[in-house]
Amino acid sequence: MEGKKGLQQSYYWSWILLSASLPLSKFTTSLFIFSLTGTWLLLGNWKERLAIVKRHQSLFLLSISVFLLFFIGLWNTENWAYALKDLKVKTPLLALPLFLMTGPALSSKHIKYIFSFLTVGAICSALIGMVYYQYQLDEQPDLDYRKLSPFVSHIRLSLMLCVGLSFLFVSFVKSKMALKWLLIFPAFFILYYLNLIHSLSSFVILIALGIYLVLVYQPWKKIKLLGYAITFLVLVIFSYTAVKFYGVYQDVFQKVAVPVELETHTVNGNKYDHDTLNVATENGHFVGLYTCYPELYQQWNLRSNYHLDSLYNGYPIQLSLIRYLTSRGLRKDSIGVSSLSKMEIHAIEKGIANVYYVKDEGIKTRIHQALWEIKRWQEGASAESSSVTMRLFFWQNAKNIIKNNWLLGTGTGDIEDEIKKQYQVSQYAHLTQTRRTHNQYLTVAATLGIASFFLFVISIFYPILKYKGEFKAMNAFIVIILSLSMLWEDTLETQAGVCLTALLLYLPIISDQRKKSVEKQ
Repeated sequence: MEGKKGLQQSYYWSWILLSASLPLSKFTTSLFIFSLTGTWLLLGNWKERLAIVKRHQSLFLLSISVFLLFFIGLWNTENWAYALKDLKVKTPLLALPLFLMTGPALSSKHIKYIFSFLTVGAICSALIGMVYYQYQLDEQPDLDYRKLSPFVSHIRLSLMLCVGLSFLFVSFVKSKMALKWLLIFPAFFILYYLNLIHSLSSFVILIALGIYLVLVYQPWKKIKLLGYAITFLVLVIFSYTAVKFYGVYQDVFQKVAVPVELETHTVNGNKYDHDTLNVATENGHFVGLYTCYPELYQQWNLRSNYHLDSLYNGYPIQLSLIRYLTSRGLRKDSIGVSSLSKMEIHAIEKGIANVYYVKDEGIKTRIHQALWEIKRWQEGASAESSSVTMRLFFWQNAKNIIKNNWLLGTGTGDIEDEIKKQYQVSQYAHLTQTRRTHNQYLTVAATLGIASFFLFVISIFYPILKYKGEFKAMNAFIVIILSLSMLWEDTLETQAGVCLTALLLYLPIISDQRKKSVEKQ
């Protein structure tokens, strides 16, 4: 009996520590999955487990359906090496719901611990990332902001922080303790960090969570003053965001007419080059107008130790200088270059090509970059160096694959080969590295066919439609976060994304069903 209690405690703590490991360590994530597996096997009681599965067979099949869909997709697979590798990554989508359904039932306290430890782990990961980033920044001033997340992808960490923020909010609303106001501090830290890491995806997710909060959750039902305050705050944030977004949009997309009369010479008597066919603009100014290359080279060499023809991360410094001067409304001549501060010269040397980006304003800067990338793509520029517009190419690839394999898909192992074929017939055939669709829904449709796609969507949204228990708000927040992330990411193609989905998506509803079964007995 004592041995069984010890195994149960080990089982419960494996769940809790697994949640804490997700944002911090791939190794300990795997370790605690193995720990869960071991304790689950040792606890035995197979007849009762079989009875539980029969009692809740519909819910059980739905909870493991994503894994089953990819497993069934083996039937028309030719590339078995990739198929088995893919299934290995997705194994938690089978194992964790199975353990939830047939292992010792998790109580409300256990579920709160899981959410708490995931939140603390994500905040610790963010704090460590900030310290590491600042330390590295002293030696690498141009360090990529993605380094703020040293353990997992910055996108996955952003998702976990959104879950953590949701849990902090729900805990604040439900708690009657005076100390609950202390939860404001980690909540504001999460918002600060998401802005710092330029998380455009979490920005969209938080807007969706805010809409759900106001239209559905409506906290004023329980605490009127708090509910009204939160609603007012959400509306203020939305209004402020809309104004800022519109301002950035205007800067990027404002239409300007090419001047009819253009000055032909600089104040030094040198001739300007005017490329009137170049329609690219920076902050409402034409990039192709008022360029005097001799003066650019001469003045730049007086201001910088980097040659103007040199590259930074494959991008010409000359283009960065021209774009930057344009963004400030300066002409590309000696006077324009001499008008730049030392800080601006150093920024241009590091590839910064717009005055917006010198003073990094977090998500605002990222929105400006995204809009600029879209505008350049509309003007016919290559999307190769753009994370936003390359997604449009990825999605088009997926649509082409779906068009040719709409009924049954390519098969679990052949999706990668089909993506490579699409690259070869595109303008990006020269790229040596191919990427997935960056949209989980398109990936499923292309890999498994249209019927599997609909089953996949049902499995994702089933919990928000059917669960009415104690964790209803958290359950809704989780579904919103995960389902939206799948619009622009292959959430189920990495260990962190798979484990986060397998752990959280069916956690409240399975635990609730197990609890009701025990109460009926």
